[in-house]
Amino acid sequence: MKNLIYPTNRFNNQVSIDALLNNVMNGDGWFQPETRILPLVNVKESPEGYQLELAVPGYHKEDFHLAIENNLLTIRAKQENKEVSKEEKYTRKEFSSHSFSRSFTLPKSIDAGNIKAVYVDGILKIALIHLPELKKEATRIPIS
Repeated sequence: MKNLIYPTNRFNNQVSIDALLNNVMNGDGWFQPETRILPLVNVKESPEGYQLELAVPGYHKEDFHLAIENNLLTIRAKQENKEVSKEEKYTRKEFSSHSFSRSFTLPKSIDAGNIKAVYVDGILKIALIHLPELKKEATRIPIS
């Protein structure tokens, strides 16, 4: 079986259709921000390794924390909203603080000390490079 990268969790909050309908019927017809799911992820494979791409618009690179422990890559982010002046009056305010955590089990072939991440245009790209293969030299076996 091939070593692939699989997310260890898919959804932060699982929301049922009933919960969404109740929100519309009992509220003002708007969905509440609590119905968010985790950012979507693309995983690309190449001979050099893997590249993860997370769609996370609106964050800053300082909002992210990446860590590896026991072949588990964990990506966390927390985004705080600025304080709103008391003089501003909102009829409705749906902007709020957001946070998420996603974890991925990595194959043992990934070089944990050689992981690179970049955040550009709302996409967090993480390059996971394979460990360099040890070159196996032919050993001559003498015959006695």
